[in-house]
Amino acid sequence: MRVCALDEAGIPACMALRQRALQEHPLAFGSDPEHDRLRDPQALLNTLTDPHHTVFVAWLDGVMVGMLGVRRMDRVKTMHRAGVWGVYVTPEARGQGAGEALIAAAITEAEGWAGVVQLELSVSVEAEAARRLYESA
Repeated sequence: MRVCALDEAGIPACMALRQRALQEHPLAFGSDPEHDRLRDPQALLNTLTDPHHTVFVAWLDGVMVGMLGVRRMDRVKTMHRAGVWGVYVTPEARGQGAGEALIAAAITEAEGWAGVVQLELSVSVEAEAARRLYESA
């Protein structure tokens, strides 16, 4: 398992993975496949070039199997906070450490942002496995 920051070359695979996530787990995300702003490659590229955002991806045997975004709040009164968004690991890769590695990467990233003291996320009540992952971190 390899986790790294998403780069431009990984955008097509990440877009496909996100669409899969939105289709398979519609209640776990605030977006839907038809209206997701990250369906546009330029929107995802803009996210990657925003210094307040990082998208991490997990690779297993050359296949992208997981993703997670972390965003530092950019308003003066909220710059001490960062939020995790868009977490997904394919069913076939679950239980192999991708989720833990993605969360660890987000924590490390947020710790590196000067002044950030709080990392937030939300999880659906139905997502019991995700909740356990987040609590363990």
